Amino acid sequence: MGSIKTIQARYTLIFIVFVAVVFLLTEEGIRHFITPKLKASEEQLVLGKVNKISEAILFALAKVEAQSRSIT
Repeated sequence: MGSIKTIQARYTLIFIVFVAVVFLLTEEGIRHFITPKLKASEEQLVLGKVNKISEAILFALAKVEAQSRSIT
């Protein structure tokens, strides 16, 4: 540790450590607070789209069944 005797080296080291700590805290904050909400929101969006598609399929199936009844 003889190379960090100068003030410039100390400040550089402190700055690098500070940036690393801020990066880690930001990453953990995103992982714990934002990701669960984002996943829940995305899940609701996908479920809504799946329900809309299933309704369209069921409607088309009902039309096909009605047509097959009218033919026979």
